[in-house]
Amino acid sequence: MRHLKVAGVMALLAVFSITGCGVESSTTSVVPLSKVAAQDKVNTIIPAPAGIVGMTNPDSNDFMYLAAGTARSKGLFSLNLITHEISSSSSISNAVDSATLLSSGIIVLGQATKHSGAISLYNAQTLKMMKTIPVGDPVIEVCTDPSEAGDVYVLNGTKKSETVSVVNTNSNKIMESIPVSLGTIDIASNAGTLYTLQPNGQIMGISERSKTPQFQFTVAPGARSFVVSPDGQTLYLLKEANDTYNISEVDLATESQIAALGAPMNAGFISLSSDSKTLYVGVESPSVGNVQTLQAIH
Repeated sequence: MRHLKVAGVMALLAVFSITGCGVESSTTSVVPLSKVAAQDKVNTIIPAPAGIVGMTNPDSNDFMYLAAGTARSKGLFSLNLITHEISSSSSISNAVDSATLLSSGIIVLGQATKHSGAISLYNAQTLKMMKTIPVGDPVIEVCTDPSEAGDVYVLNGTKKSETVSVVNTNSNKIMESIPVSLGTIDIASNAGTLYTLQPNGQIMGISERSKTPQFQFTVAPGARSFVVSPDGQTLYLLKEANDTYNISEVDLATESQIAALGAPMNAGFISLSSDSKTLYVGVESPSVGNVQTLQAIH
């Protein structure tokens, strides 16, 4: 999942909610700062390329895939989480701004040009591009559902509207489009629910079948990225306030924050291991890059 992006196609927008949905909004209870975990929770710091723009979940072989670089040159990197080495890399489009991983082991990179967007599929073993699928508007974020092998959820839009396009990578077709609130910066999908994130920390759950909001609540402002556990019970929200970064652990059943964990400076990305035991936090900086592992709180 990714950081709050202020790009040419998506300047920081005022936050709007979907109107007429009849969904009540709530604010989570917040853990006092005295209970925020200290930085000694960091297990390892893994060197990574500078300028990270996309970070996938780890695969079953303990590899993570990073899209990183500058506006003039970007690459796709295979990071071995055991040896802490970059095992391979390849050049990618400078338009890439996000990344995710299908359960089949295919890397998906989102692309945003001035007026259009696309996703490109890469073989995780060779890092060679397999195909590109247009999605319409510039891509903001991409994600996958752990229970779906071939579908990619693509957040794309302009300054006027945003949509999540569900793309089937086998047929190369957009199967459906789900409207989301303007200003959405990150998404996640789990068991038929599409989760969206606003910069003010508002989480909205949308039924993928009916395309209508089912719930919404607010954690805290300064949201940058989030991830939902595979069992759909826990949400981890990466946020920042006054140059202090931390991760809120939220119980989705009660919509309440039950713990908090300190995060490194300039943290921009967060992902979770398949067993929900390890959080991976990507540090974004034009000059420095690394991935830090943290013990999941629960």
